[in-house]
Amino acid sequence: MSHTTVEVQAGAVHEVSLNAQAGEEIHWAFKTEGGDIAFCVLLERPDGNLLTLVAKDRISSEVKAVKGKATTPEAGCIWLQFDNGYSWVTNKTLTFSISHMPASDAKAFASSSSPPADGVQASDAADKDGGPSKVLFVLGAPGSGKGTQCTKLAEAFQYCHLSAGDLLRAERKNPDSKDGALIEAYIKEGKIVPIEITVKLLLSAMAADTAPCYLIDGFPRNQDNLEGWIRETSGRSDIEVLGVLFFDCPEQIITERILERGKSSGRSDDNAVAIKKRLATFRNETMPIVEYFEKREQVWRIDTNRPISDIFTNLCTLLNKILPVSAAPALESGPGGNENGATAAAPAKVASWQAKATSTAVPAPAPAPAPALAPGSPNGVGNGAASAVVLEQSKNAGQPLRVILGSMTMGGPVNRRDSAKMFQMFAEAPAVQKHLTASKVEVDTARMYQSGETEVVISDVFAKQPALADNFMVATKANPFPGAGENLRPESVKAQLEDSLRALRLDSVDVFYLHAPDHSTKIEATLEAVQALYRAGKFRELGLSNFSAWETVQVYYICKERGYVLPTLYQGMYNGITRAVEQELLPALRALGIRFYAYNPLAGGFLTGKHRSLVQFPKDGRFGETAWGIRYRDRFWKPEYFKALDVITAACEENDIAMTSASIRWLMHHSALRGGLNDGIILGASSLGHLETNLAAADEGPLPKAVVAAFNQAWETCQPACPAYAR
Repeated sequence: MSHTTVEVQAGAVHEVSLNAQAGEEIHWAFKTEGGDIAFCVLLERPDGNLLTLVAKDRISSEVKAVKGKATTPEAGCIWLQFDNGYSWVTNKTLTFSISHMPASDAKAFASSSSPPADGVQASDAADKDGGPSKVLFVLGAPGSGKGTQCTKLAEAFQYCHLSAGDLLRAERKNPDSKDGALIEAYIKEGKIVPIEITVKLLLSAMAADTAPCYLIDGFPRNQDNLEGWIRETSGRSDIEVLGVLFFDCPEQIITERILERGKSSGRSDDNAVAIKKRLATFRNETMPIVEYFEKREQVWRIDTNRPISDIFTNLCTLLNKILPVSAAPALESGPGGNENGATAAAPAKVASWQAKATSTAVPAPAPAPAPALAPGSPNGVGNGAASAVVLEQSKNAGQPLRVILGSMTMGGPVNRRDSAKMFQMFAEAPAVQKHLTASKVEVDTARMYQSGETEVVISDVFAKQPALADNFMVATKANPFPGAGENLRPESVKAQLEDSLRALRLDSVDVFYLHAPDHSTKIEATLEAVQALYRAGKFRELGLSNFSAWETVQVYYICKERGYVLPTLYQGMYNGITRAVEQELLPALRALGIRFYAYNPLAGGFLTGKHRSLVQFPKDGRFGETAWGIRYRDRFWKPEYFKALDVITAACEENDIAMTSASIRWLMHHSALRGGLNDGIILGASSLGHLETNLAAADEGPLPKAVVAAFNQAWETCQPACPAYAR
């Protein structure tokens, strides 16, 4: 057993060297009067290689004991499991990774570094001895965004981005190249450059770089490319092709993108005729390559019909699943980041010796997923502000939630004139401007709203104000509700979307939701119809609403297995007294990388404080004498909810805060929603005045600590009466 205890001054750096043998326990401890302690541990394996582990911790006036046990779960590796929550996996080279670290330490670790200990030799042989080079082919039609995303990944994580075309062009211009003249001759004669030369250039570029992953963009583009690669790399154990990242985008959208690009690019092939030929070539020559890898279960489809930032987010999530932990992009915890890759952390800055030894910058580990919030647990930590009122720290201080316009009342309680004013007011609201999607505002609608009138009203508003229409993204839904005479059978799904497009006078919508599950129709049949609509360019993003957690997971994996468009957005009921989604649904969505939009932020008006009597029913409004009003009464008109309302009312009155404002601010700052995950809330209103009030509340800051505590207490009170799901 190796054991050492070191007394240090705050900020001092000490190194501990020991020989690690399988089964040996390793102990060390720190004693300090407070401050940062950086520690570097060198492990010497029996084969003579030194393994460097660097971390940074915050110790305050206490002895911090760390002990662990070294095991050898597989050849060439040492696994160190420590009782303070760290897990270190090391291999036979100087590379290392941390598979788990307490979330509070992850950020500190990302910025740590340490000088090399005596005897550490970082040789090129060690660099190349960390296993085969990991290769991902990146395929997609022209205009699908391959180059943009590969560049972002290369810049963020030191991946090597290679383009066969770029390499050929560079080699052709290189006067010292032996192949340059040959490439020039082939091109002048109008002949295809032999694939052996292309593969040779790719392999040479890989050999000149020590990246954790090689992204080969636009290759293999046809059968000749694939056969040439296989032929030239056959028998090589130092290269491992993981598969294909397939950038999937409807051809209609691709055409629009390239034509728009052509206005400023000056490229002769950015015209309608050339685009049609290029897309046909892609279908005929490159898609068979995608299908080849798909049969081997080596294709990951990425929906690129979305904002660039959303695509990058999902790529980070995906690469953390398919790449070795030492090569996968690091993720940062806290607002703006999550274990599913919503925001990638910047690569750690390391000394030159360390970058050499590990072949890449040291990655910050992905923190373990946060547990679901327990009922009544405080969601935020008091920040001790100088004000007499102690505020709860906002969970979305770094990146605010999205705010989406709910249109359910338009064409009903809200007339056409006021609807137009609502759009203008919403588009200009500070709370909305803080977090736009691709510089656009979002409006949520459905064919069933106001018996179809809502979508007609929206269309009229956009027709009269084209500039306003250009600033909005539109989401609509297919519903299965018997009262509306609809279902989710294939023919109905298609008819509902086409009806919505006609009413909205649009060729496509940005988001198409399945409004709720239809248990009378096989979900596989529904999803097949949805995929056909997606391939036809009728919508850009698939959403789900009111599905249970298990149904959401089922839909996701059916889509994934069949290569369909994946659901990336979920809309559900969520507010200060309706929090059942925190237990099961939200953790499932986080695991799948699906963002969450909350509807009913005021619980159908219950959280405005205007309903105070359990025995008196309102005659109109959300709880009025209608079919939906009766459903809302069944949910909220219970003794537990009125008791919860009393708790919130008392706290709001004591702190001089309107209940409407408090309810929206709770969602914006203290709920389980996260701006960094692109979550949002849907704000609607029955009048211009109500919308103005709601938007103003969304722009206000965190609540006083006492009010947050009241919301938690209210949830404890009404939770037993709260249904598990919205419908």
